[in-house]
Amino acid sequence: MLMLKPASILMLEASRRLLLQFQTGNAGLDALERAAQAEVGRMAIFHHDPSHDDAFMDHILEFCQKTIAERNYPYSCFVAQEGMSVEL
Repeated sequence: MLMLKPASILMLEASRRLLLQFQTGNAGLDALERAAQAEVGRMAIFHHDPSHDDAFMDHILEFCQKTIAERNYPYSCFVAQEGMSVEL
């Protein structure tokens, strides 16, 4: 995968499949590692599936924030929401 760095932001779609991978520690860690390699400033998690509720997104956000802190990655993670503006 080609990445340009440093990147201001990485946007990651949170799917049910991704949640399962986060729970097993596979793709979730890979996504966070790629964000560190790309030297991102922030990582935004979003979804477009109406079946994803706040608890689903909160679970992924908690995993991301915990892992970022444990690994001392120099970026932050947040959940992007409808109508939100992000300044680059």
